[in-house]
Formats: sequence, C-alpha cells, structure tokens
Amino acid sequence: MRIHRTGVVAAAVAAALLALAVPAGAQSLSGTVVHHNRRAHSFVVAAKGGQMAAVHAASLPGIGRSVHLQARALRNGTFSGSQVHAGKRHRHVHLHGTVSFADRHGHRFTLSANGVSLLVRARSALVPAAGQTVDVEATMPASGTPVAHSVTPAGTDFTIHVEGKLVSVDTTARTITITADDDAQSGAQLTISVPDPSIDLTKLVAGQEVELLVALHSDGTYTLLGFADDENGQQADDQNEESGQPCGDRHDQGDQGDDHGGDQGAQGQGAQGPNDNHGGDRGEGGDGGD
Repeated sequence: MRIHRTGVVAAAVAAALLALAVPAGAQSLSGTVVHHNRRAHSFVVAAKGGQMAAVHAASLPGIGRSVHLQARALRNGTFSGSQVHAGKRHRHVHLHGTVSFADRHGHRFTLSANGVSLLVRARSALVPAAGQTVDVEATMPASGTPVAHSVTPAGTDFTIHVEGKLVSVDTTARTITITADDDAQSGAQLTISVPDPSIDLTKLVAGQEVELLVALHSDGTYTLLGFADDENGQQADDQNEESGQPCGDRHDQGDQGDDHGGDQGAQGQGAQGPNDNHGGDRGEGGDGGD
C-alpha cells in the first residue's frame, strides 16, 4: 500500500511540474518548419493540413525539420513559442494559404497567412492568381524556398494577410509600399492605398516589419484595412503597435474583400488580380521552379 501511495504522489508531482513548465494560455503546435523570417525573429510551421503558423522564438529550428512546441497566441495572430523540440528533416511539405502576389513570368507566387508571406517557386502553368486560396504540395530544397509540384485551388479570399518589410510610407498620398514577400526574395513590391483616415500612418516607418490586413480588388489594387507591428513577439502582442481592423481577430469568411472595382486602391506591383491570370511580370525575374 505504501508503494502504491508513493507512485501516486510521484505521478501527481510530475504532473504539477509539467503544468508549471507550460506557459499559461499555451497550446501544443506540431508540424514542419517551412520558413524563417529573421527580421520578425520568427519561423513558420506548416501543420499536417498545410495551415501555416508564424512563431516568434529565441532560436529558429532548421528548415524542413519537424517540430513540436508550446505556443501562445499573440494579438496580431502570430504566436510566441517555447519548449521547441525539433525532429527529423522532411523534403516534402503541404502548404495552405491565400495568394497575395503572383508572377507567372517569373515562375513564382507568394502564399500568405497570419504573420507569413512565403515565396514559392513554380512552373508558370502552376502559378495561381492573387486572391485564390490554394493547397500546395512542394519540395523543400536546401535554399529554403519551396518548389511547388502541385497547386490545388481551394476557393477565393480577397481579404488577405500580408507580411513584409515596409519600403516607404507616404502620409500625403496615403499609400504604403511593402515587399511582396516577407524576406524580400522576390525583389517585387506591393503599393497599398490607405483611404481610411482612422488608420494612423504615423505609427509606420520604412524598414519596419509589419503584418497587414488588405482588401484585394478586381483590378489588382490593394486597400489597407489594418496593420500590426511584427518585429518581435513583444510588439506583435502590443495594442499600441496596431491600427485599423485587428489582424489577429479575423474569422475566415471566404471572399469578403471588395472585388467590385477598387478605384481607391493603388496598383499592387507584380500582382495578378482576382480576374487576371496573365499579369505579374513587374518584379525581379525568378529562377523558376521548373
């Protein structure tokens, strides 16, 4: 009986210690590391279903590694990670997201979700239009840029999360320019109009890493709905570092973005609009995925 009690007490103590080790409000997150964003001090985990999560952490596990970690959700929709355990390397990954930039001539497109705008290489015939939600089967080369071998449409969504480095802010014209992918591999840029006067552009400075919530219009232009700082986990969770519609509180509701014109938007350079499969050759030419 004494031995039995000892075992029960030991198990209870172990469970208590484990509970203390897990940060409050944390959840388990597992998947494959598909991207690093060093400016944001984050890495991107693709879950089994392809959904991508951006995780701020002190160190970045290797590209292609399977990981299991504890993650706490931040205000802007990204996560703060702890207790990161890395496993074996995978060469094949499944990705799911919304296309925010497409360049058929350059054999590339950007796949976006909360806190990530990931450049993907592909044959021109596989490059989807901006605004399409897609499932991508890809290989992960040593360079860390996924090469798609299968792209399957999964719907449309013209309200899109875009992550990147701010190139310029024009408070007079009320436009901002951002890199078309979060680590500027493409060399292309998106120019986004900001007609909403309640969005405080004085919080934005060139060189800043930001997450944007944008509406993509049928003519290929973009309008800013809201933004949040994403330079590190602390700023990603700071209410004072955001303006406009919240980036982290959005519910997926299909094609809520305005696809009826967009006469207020500025041209998104290098982007294919929702009804345009042939644009997008303004960015720097890619080396192609074929």
